[in-house]
Amino acid sequence: MTLTVQEFYKEKKEDFLLELVAGSGGLSREVSVSELNRPALAIGGFFENFRWERVQVIGRGEHAYLNHVVLKKSHEYLKDFFKFKIPCIILTHKQEPKPELLELSDQFQVPFLVSGLETAVLASELAAYLEDRLSPTITLHGVLVDVYGLGVLISGDSGIGKS
Repeated sequence: MTLTVQEFYKEKKEDFLLELVAGSGGLSREVSVSELNRPALAIGGFFENFRWERVQVIGRGEHAYLNHVVLKKSHEYLKDFFKFKIPCIILTHKQEPKPELLELSDQFQVPFLVSGLETAVLASELAAYLEDRLSPTITLHGVLVDVYGLGVLISGDSGIGKS
């Protein structure tokens, strides 16, 4: 199962207090895994084991690092970060993103969202939502019965006498 960033944004905009601030050209990007990533090392230029396929969550620590180290040193780290096919970036605590981040987000069409939630709350609720939304499902007709404390599923077409 996959979910586009646009679908995610429409479904959870109010629950997660989300605002799309840049990268709207990438709303068709897909979220295909339920795990999240805190990209502190990647925004500093270290990409070994970077989990780019995950939603990237930037909390206060990463944001301070971006503002005080990365943006003052080199935009090349950030350009390399944005070149990955990241589904989207979410900045927590309703922090104000630097214009450089928004420009790169628009340039590489990576949706950049700002959430009013605290990082831990957002991460917990978002992971639970993605796990539920992206889990494989199967629908079948059946009846579940308890046989000596063990659940037994009897499946089959409607009307064949499963009850």
